[in-house]
Amino acid sequence: MRDIGTRLLRWSWAALASASLAAAPCEADVVRLKNGSVVEGRVVSRESGGVVLDTDTLGRLEFREEEIASVTPGPAPDLPPFTHALALRNGNVLYGTVRQADGEAVTLDVPGVGVMTFSQGEVDSIRELTEEERVKLEAAQQARRSAFGSAQEAAQAVHSALQRVFHAEESAAGRDAFEHVQDDAAARSASVQDAVTRARELAEKTRPVRLEGPSGTAPAASGEPAAPQGRPAEELVLAWVSVLGVWLWVIALAVLVYYAVCLSRLAERTGTDDAWLAWVPVLHLYLACRVGERPGWWVLLYFVPFVNVIVDVLVWMGIATARGRPSWLGVLVMLPFVSWIVIGYLAFSSDGSGLALPSGATA
Repeated sequence: MRDIGTRLLRWSWAALASASLAAAPCEADVVRLKNGSVVEGRVVSRESGGVVLDTDTLGRLEFREEEIASVTPGPAPDLPPFTHALALRNGNVLYGTVRQADGEAVTLDVPGVGVMTFSQGEVDSIRELTEEERVKLEAAQQARRSAFGSAQEAAQAVHSALQRVFHAEESAAGRDAFEHVQDDAAARSASVQDAVTRARELAEKTRPVRLEGPSGTAPAASGEPAAPQGRPAEELVLAWVSVLGVWLWVIALAVLVYYAVCLSRLAERTGTDDAWLAWVPVLHLYLACRVGERPGWWVLLYFVPFVNVIVDVLVWMGIATARGRPSWLGVLVMLPFVSWIVIGYLAFSSDGSGLALPSGATA
């Protein structure tokens, strides 16, 4: 039973070592492409059709065999320096070295990613980095690579130690060696996870920053660069809808005030009492009927669909007649925008020769 338990324990620690290696990606392998790009990461699969590479910044990438110039295991070559900041119109900013910039396209060599080409329509601005910005970016890049390198070394140490125990002979010395390495393996596994966590934190801190507008001014040196920010399309739509709603309310209020002023003026010009009713909802309809010399109970007909249109025309025809104007002007009140002109004309125009006012009334 002890031998069975020992074997099961060895298998568990061997699986843990393999998982630790898989969970600690590092920039140990270099894939050189035929277009001149160099990508770093860990080769997880290499078949006749191509190569699958795990990177710490771009995730898992696949390259076809015809795209690859060479695959080199081991430490990565020297990366290009950080000299320029390329701001794109979509809000992203990339850092690297501009290899070519003409009227059609811009080519940027990004450390750890490779050569990237953008059309002039995609580029917002290009500027040179300050010495302080270059030092910060290079230090962050170096710290990230060192953290992943430490993670790889710790995982390799755990893997080697557990493999030696796994292949040890069935003897008291082998069992003692296995028990001795258990604590060391656990400690190294914890260091692997710590190194991976630190590397991921550094990767988050060194994300590109957004330039302050197309002028290419340098971002304020306030510590860590911030991720690009922008207003979602939904917020812009809601903002425009809110502005439109406010303007509609302003226009509606202006129309109501204009109508009330004109109706009260018509009541004064025709000698109708209680001109203040023009400012009271519903009661202003009663005042309009009185000015047009129509029965007051016609107000109820305003609440009957279709009938209210005919009633309104007859009322305004009566108002036009009371002001000494042709009755057909009341029909024009039904026309949008034209009605505002007609109502203002009836209210504020000078009295004509055909004006018929009630007895005792003054214009």
